[in-house]
Amino acid sequence: MPTITTPATAPATSKPATTSLPATPPRVAFDIVQGDQAWGTLVIELEEQKAPITVKNFLRYVDEGYYDGTLIHRIVVGEKARLQVFQGGGYAKLNGPSKPGQHEPIQLESDNGLKNVGGTIAMAREAAPDTATSEHFVNIEANPRLDYAGPDHLGYAVFGRIVEGMNVVDKIKAVETRANPTQN
Repeated sequence: MPTITTPATAPATSKPATTSLPATPPRVAFDIVQGDQAWGTLVIELEEQKAPITVKNFLRYVDEGYYDGTLIHRIVVGEKARLQVFQGGGYAKLNGPSKPGQHEPIQLESDNGLKNVGGTIAMAREAAPDTATSEHFVNIEANPRLDYAGPDHLGYAVFGRIVEGMNVVDKIKAVETRANPTQN
């Protein structure tokens, strides 16, 4: 069952993400806060060679400041969860509308050889391919059912991995969650 953080506990980005970190391949840093408490920084190294369209799209949102103040609005963890992920990049308010400013959907790049293993980041999308915009998710654990497995199972496009801040991931996965009352 999808879960969502309660309004009082939704972690969020606190200040602009930056691509100014000296690294090749490119890296992006997100400072994560919960209320007034700084939780630390997630540093994500992007796979520009294997997912060029996805990385370009993600960096466009970063450079435009789109992710500033967005929430981690979905956390799915636990023994009975089919997936182990947290998702963000689309909402500034829980149970509110998507944050304005999303660009057109991008082409799905899930057939790039990258797997949904723990610590990787992938684009969220609707059921149809080529529908990803700004939302992304972090694989807390390996989620092989999200991998590309051929034309009948397109999977989700992994485009980077966390290289610093797995302690922040541990804090996020420990957030108390509840079923989203707006979903059936």
